[in-house]
Amino acid sequence: MSEEDDKTVVFSVAPTKKEYISSSAQLDAPDAKLVCTDASQVENTPDNLEIKLENGKDITIGRGGSCEEHIKSRKLSRKHARVFSGAGKWGVEDLNSTNGVFVNGKRSLTAWLKHGDEVKFGPVVFEFILDKPVVSDTLAAPADNEDDDDDEKTMMFGSVKSSEVFLQAAKEVKEEEKEEKEETAKPKKKATVVSAISAVEGKIPTVFADKLNAKIIGGIATVAIIAIIASWYPSHLKRKEIADSIQKCTQITKKVVSSTRDRTSAQVYTADYEKDLIRLSEISAKMQRLLKNNIGNVSLSNQTAKVAFLEFERDFAKQLDNRNLHEASIITNRMIKKSEEIAKGIPENVRDDEIEIVNTVVALSKFAKILIAFRSFAQKYPMVSEITATNPDDMRFSKLQNKKADFFRYRRTYNSALSVNYLVFKKIVDDIDKRDISLFDEWTGFFINRAEPRLF
Repeated sequence: MSEEDDKTVVFSVAPTKKEYISSSAQLDAPDAKLVCTDASQVENTPDNLEIKLENGKDITIGRGGSCEEHIKSRKLSRKHARVFSGAGKWGVEDLNSTNGVFVNGKRSLTAWLKHGDEVKFGPVVFEFILDKPVVSDTLAAPADNEDDDDDEKTMMFGSVKSSEVFLQAAKEVKEEEKEEKEETAKPKKKATVVSAISAVEGKIPTVFADKLNAKIIGGIATVAIIAIIASWYPSHLKRKEIADSIQKCTQITKKVVSSTRDRTSAQVYTADYEKDLIRLSEISAKMQRLLKNNIGNVSLSNQTAKVAFLEFERDFAKQLDNRNLHEASIITNRMIKKSEEIAKGIPENVRDDEIEIVNTVVALSKFAKILIAFRSFAQKYPMVSEITATNPDDMRFSKLQNKKADFFRYRRTYNSALSVNYLVFKKIVDDIDKRDISLFDEWTGFFINRAEPRLF
């Protein structure tokens, strides 16, 4: 929650039993620092990389030049995280970074820091160190006294950063009430409303205890709480749904790729293969629906593209085995359109290395059209012979010569992705090279030996 969005309501009620929350607790965050313990992913790393945290000043961290702490690492987002102070502590907040913020190995959106905590911004590791470590952050409670019935228990809603202002305002209001009681001997006050706007401006708010009854004050507090929850909860649910879906998709794709790698070539099209195709189809449809409502989300785009291509390569392999090149061409055009739509929705300021999966899927989808062209040639001219009814024409040979160069360029560029993730598609590529392109080369040699003029 930003300072501009701060909607804090503070109200006090007379306690029903002896309770007290001390307002004398330490509010200023002690000086501290973040000391880098692993800078292997940072470019031109200084000998002692550390971030000083002083005077309770907020600090933004990232690779962008607008950050107070600019760290040259491709693994960090432009604005990766914010370190802030409040209630005598330092905290860290993830600013929607790609590679996340981890505190003691656990990914966190917001977390308070303790002396000695490990804080990771993506792969860059720091240790949080207080200049003067304290034994405990526990707030001290004073001994009971005879005026417990007149004490008030303060409840606060809003950002930690504004708590200092409200505690001071509440303290001053309490002192004013005590003086009024001693002078006029008025009955015990039932409720106090502190205006957030007046408190921030440093003014002492008017006491409404004698004018507003407890029900009205309770209603104001309830409305404020509901407003805060209503503005936060939907976005929280949305982020959680995306994170859960990405995690499930990652688990399924890893399992499918692993099971494919464990099978031999003869075992590829088994019952397990069909089960993999069903699982991929279900999760792919869910990811595409989710992406439609969250266009531009980088992590969601990468996983949606990946699972869509894993589903496609299995369907593509079946159509080639069934010699159904017409259907293979249809699903290929559909995959090209789908991958290009995903790429189109990604913001222009996102780096290519952040959407490497999407770019790879777009390229491999186009590669599939080249594979269809060579398989179509092999099916039409399966044998090199002078007595065949028809021979390849010059125009077809010329086009396939160009596609042959593209074939080896795609294979060389994306060999790593094929070998790691897209094993079924790699098998198809290897088979086309071994059978169809070899046949095309035989036809080429045949016509050269006959000394017939060709355009290739």
